[in-house]
Formats: sequence, C-alpha cells, structure tokens
Amino acid sequence: LLHICRTVLTCVGSLQLHRNSLAGHANLIRQTNCTTLLHSEGFPISGIIERCQLETVQVPELETLLNESPSKVFPYNKTFEQARYDPCIVMHTSGSTGLPAPVTCTHWSINTIDWHHLVPPLNDRPSVWGPFFNERRRNYLAYPITASSGIGAGIADICFSNITTVLGPPEQATAKTLEEMVQYADIDSASCVPAT
Repeated sequence: LLHICRTVLTCVGSLQLHRNSLAGHANLIRQTNCTTLLHSEGFPISGIIERCQLETVQVPELETLLNESPSKVFPYNKTFEQARYDPCIVMHTSGSTGLPAPVTCTHWSINTIDWHHLVPPLNDRPSVWGPFFNERRRNYLAYPITASSGIGAGIADICFSNITTVLGPPEQATAKTLEEMVQYADIDSASCVPAT
C-alpha cells in the first residue's frame, strides 16, 4: 500500500466493484487523473484501456505475494507531517444515484482512526474505539472487500487495532455465514452490514 501511495498517486486503486459500468470506471479514471491501472489477472481491462488509454500493471497473485522469497524494499521517507495531506487511498461511492464518485482519503483522515486510542475514559467508562476494539484478536469482516466500507474497515483494523481481519465468502453474508465463521474461523468479533 505504501509503495502504491508513493509511486502511483494518480492511479485509481478503487475500481473495486466489478458491477460498475465502463462509463463508471472511465468517469473515475478521468476525475482522478489516473495514468496507471493496477489489475489482477482476469479483471476485464480491455474496454477501460481502449476508452482511457492507461498504462497497465498486472499485480502478482496472492500466492506470489505471500511466498518467502526476498522482495525489493521501497522506503517511504516522508514524515507524517510531510505526508499529512497526501492521498493514502482513493475509493469511490457506490454510484447508486449516478456515476460513482471518487473519495480521496489522506494520511491525516485515515489517521483519525488511530486518534481514538487517545480518548480518555469519561466517568470511568472507556471509549469504545480504544480499549474495547483493542481487545479483539480476530475480526470477521462481513463488509464486501470489494466495497469502500470493506476496504476502509479492513485497513483500519489491521493498521490501527493490530488484529487479524478474517474474510468470508465473497457473497453477501447471512446469519448462517456468521454462525459458521464463529464455529470455524476462531473469531472473537465481527463487523457486519445491517442485513447480516
């Protein structure tokens, strides 16, 4: 993620909803001045490339990223103060009321999640975001990882609460899914959409 922030700031890393139309993808690319499209194998890029004329980079598959061979180091040398207003991640709205619109989260806006750890107790009652969330060890993330909410919640948990995010099946989580995650995935918390 840091490497992407550092080297491809104008790349929309958020063409995450496969249900978006070509017009929706093209609109996001134009609005963010994207010049490079990072994609996984099998992502349908031909229409996007034809319409937007982007450089493309196919990212390695998960097995490659998780192997134990040494990888090249890409240092990120900016201090927080220097990077505070730089984009950290670009996500997008669902497009339910028109074309999807980009939402740029800066390092500062993402960091507000961590500031919750500094909220002191009120009348001897601890803040929910600090101590309570830090008690979690393995959190089932029922938000779709292809949606901004899933990406945001996943990043927040991993980076600021030091927990393992457990992903379930790609389809909408149900009560049965949640029951099976409790039974088999060794979770001690869950972040669910209201429909679950």
